[in-house]
Amino acid sequence: MNNIYFKVIKIDENKRFKKNMIKIIKMSRENQFYLINNYLNYEEAELIYKDIIELPSQFFFKSIFPGKKDERIDIREFLGFQNTNNYNNYKLYNKKSYENHKFSYCFSRTFDNHSETCNCAHCKLNKYFRSENMLKRFSEIIGKKVIDLNETFISKYSKDDFLSIHSDKGKGDYAFTYQLTKDWNPSHGGILHFVENNEIYKSITPTFNTLFIFKIKDVPITDHFVSQISVDNKIRIAYTGWFIVDETQNIIKNKDV
Repeated sequence: MNNIYFKVIKIDENKRFKKNMIKIIKMSRENQFYLINNYLNYEEAELIYKDIIELPSQFFFKSIFPGKKDERIDIREFLGFQNTNNYNNYKLYNKKSYENHKFSYCFSRTFDNHSETCNCAHCKLNKYFRSENMLKRFSEIIGKKVIDLNETFISKYSKDDFLSIHSDKGKGDYAFTYQLTKDWNPSHGGILHFVENNEIYKSITPTFNTLFIFKIKDVPITDHFVSQISVDNKIRIAYTGWFIVDETQNIIKNKDV
């Protein structure tokens, strides 16, 4: 991998972003949902996708909650880990929790505990999304000054993976998901659903190079879940985290927002 993930964005690229890329689909609920298609230019999105696909499997952990009792189990994805007795026991316990409608999840993810000199796809994404230019973009979208990101990770959902209903409360001010999933059909599962009073009122299908942002602080309803993946040989890939904002500083949004 290159030492520098992305080239510095040129002035004309910033203009393209402001004029063409912030075509935000406001999704009601006091405009606390934002969906931005074609968020990065195609070349950048492809570079990110390629780096994630080529990231060695041991950078990922199969994160299972609960794996036993109320404990989260994180299993490094070395070759053959799925064939171990421990893994199968964790999955069985997790499946029972899911079927009993308890909070539970099972998917692959990266963690933030890398060395400062690490140049893997996860660390390069962290640096890029925390760059001054990118934080400015986020601020223009939501109208608040974004000052940092919290707990970012790359996720991969494969057959039978899921994330049950939760709210993200306490994680940050806004949640975001940058989707890198290709050629996805809603019948594959992996849909981000929002629920209120046990009814789904909004659904987001994974779409390549799409950024989705939603507010989680000081709003009454943020319950959501990712539906179970139903197909083999398809992977739902995303980069996810939470924005920390300075509530005292309002940002004048782009006129197209």
